[in-house]
Formats: sequence, C-alpha cells, structure tokens
Amino acid sequence: MTISPQRASRCPQPDFTGCACPHITLPSSSVTQAAKDVKRELVIGVSADGAFFWHGKAISDRALGSVLTKDAQAYGAESRVIVQGDARSAHGRVVRAMTLAQEAGFSHLVIATRKEVTPVGR
Repeated sequence: MTISPQRASRCPQPDFTGCACPHITLPSSSVTQAAKDVKRELVIGVSADGAFFWHGKAISDRALGSVLTKDAQAYGAESRVIVQGDARSAHGRVVRAMTLAQEAGFSHLVIATRKEVTPVGR
C-alpha cells in the first residue's frame, strides 16, 4: 500500500487528486511517498464519525460497494483508489472502505496523508 502526501491538512487542496469531503482532516506522517501517476483515481472519504463520502456526498456502505463495482465494470479495475480517512475516524471504517474497493476488483489502494511538518530546531 502506498501512502500519498497532501499539502494541506484539509481538502480541497490535495497534491494528487480531488477531495472526497471538505470536512476531512487527514492524518500526518513524517514518511510519505508520492504515488505514481495513473490514468484514473477514485477517492473515498471517511469522515471523523465514520461516514463514507463519494464525490462530496454521503453514501452508505452498500451504495459505495455498488458504485465501485459499476466503475470497475465500466472502466476496469486498474484505477487507483484513494481513501481519505479523517485522522479521528475509526480504523475499522478506513479498512471497510478498502475492503469494498477490493471486493469490487481494485488492487491499487492508497491511504492519503499530509506531510508532517517538523518544527524548526528539532
């Protein structure tokens, strides 16, 4: 699994793709890697309370699984799926989003983070 950097702690200014939900605060990491270019990226948001977001709108687990499956059937499963999980969201909800993507046939999964800023003099 690749971890992608993000410039800001909140969407909508990501380095790599669109924003799943403007209310998501990504976790930070001192170790981030830029993800390789791909033709298509799909973005799933997971809010602090565990709700899923698709194109800025809340979506149920079942509906998310359905849209991911339809996308894989229409465009192929080679797209990168980026999970933008809020730093306060339950780990299980991020895993659930990844599982739904895998069940739809996707294998290029990414967890979005923002680059951790190291204070000067540290």
